[in-house]
Amino acid sequence: MKRTYGKGKNPIPALVLFLVLLSSAPVIFSQDNQPGEKLQAKLLPGMEILLPENSPVKVNWILPPVDRAALEIHLHDRWFSVDAEGFPWIGLDGRLLINPIKNYSAFLPEFFTNFTHLNNGALVIATDEDFGFIPAGQEIDYDPDTGYPVLGYQPLARLPGKVGQAEDEMVSQAMYRGENCLYFLVRKTFPGEDYREKNEVFCFKPGAGQKADGISQDSGSVFPSFVSIYTSDEPITAVAGDGDKTFIAHGQMVLLVSSGSSEPEVFYVHPVDTIQALDYSQEAGLFYATDYSVGLMSKGAALEFLKVPSPRIFLRDNSLYVMLSEQAAVIQVENAGFLKQYNKTSRVVVGVDGVKVSGGWFRFNFLLFLLAVFILLIVVLVDVLRHRFPGHVKTVWVLMVFLSYLSLLSWLAVFFYFGLALRLSWFLLLIPFLVILVYLLSGRKQKIKG
Repeated sequence: MKRTYGKGKNPIPALVLFLVLLSSAPVIFSQDNQPGEKLQAKLLPGMEILLPENSPVKVNWILPPVDRAALEIHLHDRWFSVDAEGFPWIGLDGRLLINPIKNYSAFLPEFFTNFTHLNNGALVIATDEDFGFIPAGQEIDYDPDTGYPVLGYQPLARLPGKVGQAEDEMVSQAMYRGENCLYFLVRKTFPGEDYREKNEVFCFKPGAGQKADGISQDSGSVFPSFVSIYTSDEPITAVAGDGDKTFIAHGQMVLLVSSGSSEPEVFYVHPVDTIQALDYSQEAGLFYATDYSVGLMSKGAALEFLKVPSPRIFLRDNSLYVMLSEQAAVIQVENAGFLKQYNKTSRVVVGVDGVKVSGGWFRFNFLLFLLAVFILLIVVLVDVLRHRFPGHVKTVWVLMVFLSYLSLLSWLAVFFYFGLALRLSWFLLLIPFLVILVYLLSGRKQKIKG
């Protein structure tokens, strides 16, 4: 099928319309329905949330979990985006587009590889060959089997990246959302003895442009240009940024590519997992997702505050939306940017309802154990001071008791600063325990009677 980019053979009207969408367009779909009351999130099995105590960060359900049996018929990948009103949009089977809160479903005439909402809510769709939008005001056909509307699709431009030589092979082209821009990742191979791969990142940002081929220079019409900002032989797993700062993930490593800088710099290296998604805003910071977690990273540090299988992320203003892919559920982390100041070791885990996470029976009995050790040390000290011992034995026992208290206080300081995770500190509890045990077994026999 021959595609037309823009209206007719002249792409300029479509490009002008797209620039308007990038800068000030309203949401493409508008319904009268309003989102329901956001319920306080409760943890699902296998899901953990780490939140700072007494912070403005809140977690709300936007879309509750869906019965997995209802998702079994949709075998393909699942896509996820959030519009300007905070409504989640889910893509299934490469053609079906669903807004569950507004109870809206529709088919796209083309198979898409990705779709995303820009900061102003405009919906941009990418296919294998091009990217575009859903034009307003066109007649809508309906699918005879499902009754769902079949939306129109207006391609804007071909995806960037050209095959330079006959033996070159285009493997894939992917679109990523940036803050006020779009990123495109082009993957090509160069067959030969080493079968080298080339990965190139392009940025599509309004403002800079070039004269369109075949357009009169006097017309003043300018195409927004695709700017190549990074090339690598290593696979790229995620891209995000604002056009000036671009974050590129190579597996566990995230690079920062800054405009005006000759070389990229290492921003963060995840110790275990591959970075599968990135999303960035100047207000909230840089968020990431792996196959098992969601976190917020800064230069050389990161805080993983959500453990959940196969998450998808979308950053809207200062709220992070997370789709739990296995249940097609969506949660909202309000004021997520507040977590930037917690990239350190000392953290307090609280429940999502604001209640501290309790150790239950273990914590209660452990506190009793510490209290018992403290009281027994007092009993030993009083007993030593009240009785006579031969030579310097009494002085030794007094020093041992004070050493036990010092060890106990040191452990408490380590516990409150580092938490229970610092297992090497447990030996500090052995000192008071051994002093009490040895005194009860042999120390009391050293007392001088009479």
